[in-house]
Amino acid sequence: MKKYLGMPDIPMSKESEDYLDTKKYVTGLVRFVEECCTPMSIALQGDWGYR
Repeated sequence: MKKYLGMPDIPMSKESEDYLDTKKYVTGLVRFVEECCTPMSIALQGDWGYR
């Protein structure tokens, strides 16, 4: 079996799998979306792939 380095690109099934500690960002984004005035556009931007 091949061993992979890094993180899998699959949804978490348990909070204990939050290896990148993203819960605080997810919680903030959910709160913003629930409370913001609409219409609202949200863009998530970041690096993609290897450099």
